[in-house]
Amino acid sequence: MDGRWDSKQSLQVGLSLMRRCPGARDTRGGSPGIGLFLPASWVWQRLRLDPELDSVGRAVTARCWLSFAFALRGRRQWDEDEAAPVVVSLPGVPVHEWRSRFPASTCSVDGQPVSAESLRVRSMNFGQYWRTPKVAEVRYEVLLPGAYAVALLGRDWDDLVDDYHRYPDPDDPLGQALEALDWPGPERALGDPVAAPRVLDFFAHELLLRWFDDGAPEASGFVINSVEEVRMEGNDVYLSGRARTHEPQVRYAYQDV
Repeated sequence: MDGRWDSKQSLQVGLSLMRRCPGARDTRGGSPGIGLFLPASWVWQRLRLDPELDSVGRAVTARCWLSFAFALRGRRQWDEDEAAPVVVSLPGVPVHEWRSRFPASTCSVDGQPVSAESLRVRSMNFGQYWRTPKVAEVRYEVLLPGAYAVALLGRDWDDLVDDYHRYPDPDDPLGQALEALDWPGPERALGDPVAAPRVLDFFAHELLLRWFDDGAPEASGFVINSVEEVRMEGNDVYLSGRARTHEPQVRYAYQDV
């Protein structure tokens, strides 16, 4: 042996890097191991800095990330013991995975009502500065159905609780709040004045991303880039923050979508 790793070893290391990402047991998109969110910056750091990887390992890791990123855009495969809802749609009108199943959201930008279809969420680089020059920023406010939040959180809730049992952290405020309630379900957690803000802070980006989708609006609209406030408002979820305007004729930097 000359000290270099062969292709098989590189493959194993590349895949193990993906498994070490937090939330790797999520099953959205019909493919296990995707996780809640895998930013490109995380992958790039591993590709560039991990001394265990040769060129084959780097290629495998990059290919895995791209496959997972595309899977995130796909529809979730329903478990065999979970019946998919029956959704009636109009001919030629696409059915949204989440918005079609729950009451409508309330959305506004700078105090003016807007449609959910006009909003998108920045997926990678969420919360960072805009690369496109002279981007106009606005303030958004949305009110999402509480039943939607309960359903979305329920998909990964058992894994979240299981992780807290396996890897307890006495300094984690969310873990402390859930343990104080004897590990409740998402509906009870969202109804608790202490646990609810911590749960919503943890899942805020995911709640926006699944309801509004990523990418860019098809017509003029807005791309959400931050969550500055999140809270329960009655049984529903209120979120607000900053977004940028989107115009189809403007060429935006790749990182700004």
